[in-house]
Amino acid sequence: MKECKKCEAIMPDDSKDNVCGECKQKRKKIIKVVVPMMAVASTVVTHTILKGKIGRIPANSISDVTNNVVSGLANNSEKVFGGLTQSTLDGLAKATSRGVKAVIQGDTLQFVYKSASGKTTNSALFKFDDAGKLLAYLGNGSYYAAKEPRFFCEEMLKIMRELNKSFPN
Repeated sequence: MKECKKCEAIMPDDSKDNVCGECKQKRKKIIKVVVPMMAVASTVVTHTILKGKIGRIPANSISDVTNNVVSGLANNSEKVFGGLTQSTLDGLAKATSRGVKAVIQGDTLQFVYKSASGKTTNSALFKFDDAGKLLAYLGNGSYYAAKEPRFFCEEMLKIMRELNKSFPN
């Protein structure tokens, strides 16, 4: 018998590593939260650098960083919806309860999520109209009142407002 490194629980000798199953589950939960937060944080930092709102850094170093970021974005050519990149929206979708993914299709964003039973996959569509107002189509039937698209939309709008202060409330 050997002990877990984290919680000192007793484990069988034939376990592959020195961490018990409970500690592994806690680590997985933390990773599910931290990875999307890092994606959002990197987007905010990149936006701040591009806007030049960092104090006490010489202007020439900001332009160097901006050129590197812009060239990286040009090479990456990631799709953008409302100022948020595909990877940021996908991370946000996965962080949402039962969220599967977010897909940018032209000027429309599709949020894909699982039903409460996990048997069916549903989607909600988001689009900006000409006035800059966000429109949502949540489908019809029993999934019209699903909470996951609303939670996803609220978090997405919160991040968009942080990135762009002139974004409407």
